[in-house]
Amino acid sequence: MIAVVCFEFTFGVLGDLFGRRRLVLAGTALIAAGSTRRRARADRSGALARRRPERTGRR
Repeated sequence: MIAVVCFEFTFGVLGDLFGRRRLVLAGTALIAAGSTRRRARADRSGALARRRPERTGRR
């Protein structure tokens, strides 16, 4: 409950300073960037996992 109150005050002040719309757009951009980064990392780890059996000689 304390965390909710802290976030409420923090984002309330930020909303007053920068505007609600800017704050929502910044949050959306942050989520999109993190999702894109996660997807790229998952693709890379999948490629490495497929190559691992080739290096050990097992299938």
